[in-house]
Amino acid sequence: MDEIGCNYRFLSLKMVSPADDHIISELELGKLFSDHYEQLCMRTNRLINDPDTAKDIVQDVFLRIWLQRAHIRIGNKPGSYLHRACLNQALNYIKSNQRKLQRESGYYESSQKQNILVDPADHLMAAELSTAINESIRKLPPACRQIFVLSRFEYMSYKEIAEALNISVN
Repeated sequence: MDEIGCNYRFLSLKMVSPADDHIISELELGKLFSDHYEQLCMRTNRLINDPDTAKDIVQDVFLRIWLQRAHIRIGNKPGSYLHRACLNQALNYIKSNQRKLQRESGYYESSQKQNILVDPADHLMAAELSTAINESIRKLPPACRQIFVLSRFEYMSYKEIAEALNISVN
């Protein structure tokens, strides 16, 4: 977690050593933003199917780079770095959003198992939530949906999923 409460994973993050004297400038970051922003938003939106949230994720990645500019070096392939950073942040978003939906739907399911009388509005909200969860899962690209279902409903670890699908864990 950083000072603005965001959880980020940058796979190609490199700490700047004393020998590295280049810190990304505002002009360089602006150029990266103008060169890559639209494409990053489109790719991120393909994962989460929410254009506004995709834009927020991409902007958060650029903000994180700016705030950490003294400690990171993007390297000579900034496009790859930015795509990976946005992918990771989108996956973090999906993961946290799914946990939230599971917690909310867990209330309804536990009350049903315990035969607790719940307000009819709660029943309606739980049904709508269940529909929204299923619709969100249905909108995921096929490969993402398969991985998500294996992870969340089959309780497989990322390593087990990677082995089962013959893909890389990363």
